[in-house]
Amino acid sequence: MDRIVLTYGYVPIDHKVEEIYCGDSETSETLELNFEIIEDDFLGIDNDFKLEIQGHDLWNHESILYRKLSKTISDYFGFDFSEQFLFGGYSLLLDEPTEFSGKYEFVESEEGIVNNFNCSLNGKVFIRFYFEEDGDIFDEKVISTLETFVCK
Repeated sequence: MDRIVLTYGYVPIDHKVEEIYCGDSETSETLELNFEIIEDDFLGIDNDFKLEIQGHDLWNHESILYRKLSKTISDYFGFDFSEQFLFGGYSLLLDEPTEFSGKYEFVESEEGIVNNFNCSLNGKVFIRFYFEEDGDIFDEKVISTLETFVCK
């Protein structure tokens, strides 16, 4: 079954781990929410999020998808993520940056592992994206925010 997997993660401000394993918050000591898109469903992997979507919902920052995703992620992390902020990250990951994508930068990663040398990602949010087809992973990318956040 083909699917898109998205991990939204937060690296704590006082983080000491040098390698972040996106999708493995326990090992990485990060806060993470994982989602998958399968056909017309946007589903939480480690949470209760579930929304039937249309293809155009992913490309409309005013869609119900981004409103609900914004609330879910904001509530979990304890700081606000606007619909535009989330949309900007998604569109950048698909190499279709919009006016909302300028708050992110690509981060070098290999198989979902990101280096946090000199605590460069501390206080930042990262998004990991990959496409899975027949168990093989394609187009894996990781971006992080330029801005630093502090949990409430």
